Amino acid sequence: MLLTSTDEHEKLRSAAPAYWSIRSMRLKIVLLLCLAYISVTVARTSMSVAMVCMVNSTALAEMDVENSEWLYVNNRTNHSVEEQAVPPGCSLPDSVRSEYEGEFVWAPSDQSWIFAAVFWGSTLTTFATGFLADRYGPKNLYAVSAVAVIIGTAFTPLAAHSNVWLVVLARLLIGLGSGMISPATSSMVSQWFPPNERSTTVAMYTSGNQLASVVGNPVAAYLCSKKDFLGGWPAIFYTNVFILCVFLLLWMVFASSTPQENRFASQAEKNYISAATATSGNRKDPSKIPWKAIFTSPVLFSLYASDISAMMGQSFLQTYLPTYYKDVLLLDLKETGFLSALPYVCMIVMKMSSASIADYLKRTGKIKPTAMCKICNSIAGFGAAACMAGLAMMDCSTKMYALVLSCLGTGFLGGNSAGFVTSMFMIAPRYAGLIGALVMTLGNISGALMPYIIGAVTSHGTVGEWRIVFGIMVIVQVTSAVIFIIWGSAEVQPWALNPKNSQSAVDSKGEVNDAFESEKSEKSSSLEDRGVEKIRL
Repeated sequence: MLLTSTDEHEKLRSAAPAYWSIRSMRLKIVLLLCLAYISVTVARTSMSVAMVCMVNSTALAEMDVENSEWLYVNNRTNHSVEEQAVPPGCSLPDSVRSEYEGEFVWAPSDQSWIFAAVFWGSTLTTFATGFLADRYGPKNLYAVSAVAVIIGTAFTPLAAHSNVWLVVLARLLIGLGSGMISPATSSMVSQWFPPNERSTTVAMYTSGNQLASVVGNPVAAYLCSKKDFLGGWPAIFYTNVFILCVFLLLWMVFASSTPQENRFASQAEKNYISAATATSGNRKDPSKIPWKAIFTSPVLFSLYASDISAMMGQSFLQTYLPTYYKDVLLLDLKETGFLSALPYVCMIVMKMSSASIADYLKRTGKIKPTAMCKICNSIAGFGAAACMAGLAMMDCSTKMYALVLSCLGTGFLGGNSAGFVTSMFMIAPRYAGLIGALVMTLGNISGALMPYIIGAVTSHGTVGEWRIVFGIMVIVQVTSAVIFIIWGSAEVQPWALNPKNSQSAVDSKGEVNDAFESEKSEKSSSLEDRGVEKIRL
């Protein structure tokens, strides 16, 4: 029985649990993916808040009357912060004198290495993980990832009291583990979720990145101030280890690399997923990977540019936003922890709303997938660039405006999930893990370079130095958005089609073997055309 009609398509869809149903295993899998991102991202990024209370920030902020700039004079000792002049409209909180005087004297260059180590570690494992995820399945790779991050996180407090380079090594191990997540997820999403559910799926699990900061930053700031509880800042890392262990337990019990391997999914749901995603099955023959097409595809170039831009933005927000709040806005530690979490609330709202709208418009045929991805990506790029340009004009006398712009700018970046991230899953489902690995590798390299760039530019933490940082970010965001408008796509590329499976069929056991056509696809005599249409669900 060939699945070529809309009626047969609807029969499979109606028999399976709805995406948001409590019986849906797809919903449970995406919640597990979200928990994975929360636990790993907390481990990656909590250092940004912990660093504020770990390092002895004895810099003296002085007002340069001639240039109207804040100048930070680093004396690298354990002296108290002295009295200083403040510009009109600003006040120096008492907490600046006490809460930012930690026990470690790490120079900005040391801090740059600590922050960048996670990205370098991710770069080393991302590409290999994408190849292995498509071949062997992502479940075990997730487990290996969690174990590596647990070890690196648990080792960090001991390393900090020993040597700064041991901290770098611990962070490198965290990066090695976290680098496995994105490509393994690409492979898992391509096998578990029909294309017309992927924008929502991407928005849901990547929201774990923002939820990690929404919850993690205030908790980390609170633990920093509670020095009588496990020493204060070390409690941040031990809490992270506990969260990771909970995730690992749930993952090993409920997750599986494919729907067919999952003992909790109903047969109806397995049939529906298999029919919708059969063109994205595992690749067993690496010799047939279209390497030339992959490395020369303009669509891939647009994804590279978009992810480089996104990772540079993510690196800045997750690593240096608390530092910006301290240096420029002169916020105290608890305010920094709480307010640095607010932008991620805006991003979650933007992600979920844009993804839901995008999936609805695509499902009802009101807009084509490529157009939808370009619209969302443009909103993300140009909107974030406008807000960052505004932030470049802010200082401690305009705190409220700066906070609003940082929230809006981060919120706009949430549009990327329904933009280039969705495109990454759509253009070549059979090679989703590999392409995700290639794109994320370049993104990780750009993310690794950001701490060095920001550390070099903001050596004194002045408003003028931070303006340069925002200027760089504006150029990167606008450039990537324009490139995606020109070359971006959400259509299955010709080189990504499965030459052996161009029609949908059900075997003698009643299980679906291949993909069925979209409800909006038209009959075509070309097998390749039908292969393309099948993915537009």
